[in-house]
Amino acid sequence: MSIHRTDCPNIKSDLADEERLIEVSWDFEKKASYNAEIQVRAADRPGLLAEIALKINDADIGLVSLNARTNKDKSVLITMILEIHDKEQLNDLMKKVRKIGNVFDVYRVTA
Repeated sequence: MSIHRTDCPNIKSDLADEERLIEVSWDFEKKASYNAEIQVRAADRPGLLAEIALKINDADIGLVSLNARTNKDKSVLITMILEIHDKEQLNDLMKKVRKIGNVFDVYRVTA
């Protein structure tokens, strides 16, 4: 079974065979969540990771995994997988993390 949006080009060819189509709906009362991977590039300093973790906690976002590597030049690359509800929640968190001292960049990792 595949679910397509009504404006999906693949569904247009199936419109002639309406027996194959069923209507679906979503329960919007329950907030769905999904994983999003972000990376933070910063100059390493004591307390940096704690400040980032506090921002994640304050945003009520789940932290699924975290990996931090400090390079020879004292820069750090932090990769996190977060459990978010929507893009707005993720964008708000990334804006807050960018404002933390010593943070150079925050971006979403896409495949």
